[in-house]
Amino acid sequence: MCGGCMGVATHVDNDKSIYVHCCGHVLSLALVDTAKQITPSRNTLGIISQLHTLIDGSAERHAVFESLQTEAGLKTITLKSLNDARWSCGAEALKSVKKCIEELINTLDDIADSDVSNGAEAHALSK
Repeated sequence: MCGGCMGVATHVDNDKSIYVHCCGHVLSLALVDTAKQITPSRNTLGIISQLHTLIDGSAERHAVFESLQTEAGLKTITLKSLNDARWSCGAEALKSVKKCIEELINTLDDIADSDVSNGAEAHALSK
């Protein structure tokens, strides 16, 4: 509750009061930092972040991804973004990739074949 405008610290008008992070937030930050120190975890989360940026960075690429999911008879799933303050965002992002991995790879292949500016990145991510 440290928000500069609406946090508790803003409403407490006492110079002697100190700010202390809540234990849940501190634990979450520690888990995020630990995940970054483990090479396979860091690499996996980095790839997921790149996938999210590439696919959701363009309405056209996102539409290709959605249409491939629809053709496969899947409920349309959007890729989740990562958040450095919440370790659970990494888990949700990984689940979203896992649910539609085949369609994601097909989308990357389509981008690699048709998008001059992002084709190389899509090709690398599809491997």
